[in-house]
Amino acid sequence: MALIGAQMYTLRNICTTKKAFIDACKRLKKMGYDGVQLSGVVDLPGKETRKILAGEGLVCVCTHPASDPLLHDPQTIIKKHQEMDCHFAALGCYYPDEKNWKQKTWRKFIADYNKLAKVYLEGGVRLGYHNHAHEFAPCEGVRPYDMMLADFDPSIWLEIDTYWAQFGGVDPAEYIRRAAGRIPIIHCKDMTITRDWNHKMCEVGDGNLNWPAIFEAARYAGVRWFVVERDNGDMEPFASLERSIKNMRDKFGL
Repeated sequence: MALIGAQMYTLRNICTTKKAFIDACKRLKKMGYDGVQLSGVVDLPGKETRKILAGEGLVCVCTHPASDPLLHDPQTIIKKHQEMDCHFAALGCYYPDEKNWKQKTWRKFIADYNKLAKVYLEGGVRLGYHNHAHEFAPCEGVRPYDMMLADFDPSIWLEIDTYWAQFGGVDPAEYIRRAAGRIPIIHCKDMTITRDWNHKMCEVGDGNLNWPAIFEAARYAGVRWFVVERDNGDMEPFASLERSIKNMRDKFGL
């Protein structure tokens, strides 16, 4: 079976204390999750985090550190990842303002990020990038995400978020295939539409994304971890995570 992780950002309003984090890990393991991605929850020391996760039979798949320390204090981030035995960290996204929505802005970010990735790699951590939707908005005729695919250092991994790629008007499966060999982890979240034409997040398998195509592309591309995330939605967060993993196992045979 495929490895399925839970993005703890889904539980950010619940896991605000050490006890709540431990209780959440217990519940996630019972649901069948193999690991977690750390983001937005109580900040515990690396060694303590590793001990808690190991005690519940989980691992830290990857992290989304806050952008400021990730970009400007790499040694602190590297040390914590070493303590957690976690080898993947990703930037949640880069978002230049409208005034700087130019190719030269994105190309400078790419060049700077390539240099930073080498620093992380020296510490045994691979630096990655997680998309939202704006990376697919044309920038002087080119999608910024296409620039990243072409010009990111090969060590930089791509954490494609299926919902946000679809929201950005592209086919998630196509971009997963295009990222083959550098996409060890993807974010799985589904999209539905309301009667008043608003997009809404929902549980994996309950919306309109083409999951058979996405999972086929993921197998082709070498994805190792399928991480479930739901930023917002109607269902209670734990119930949402349980519904998603059940659909992924039972409906799609993941």
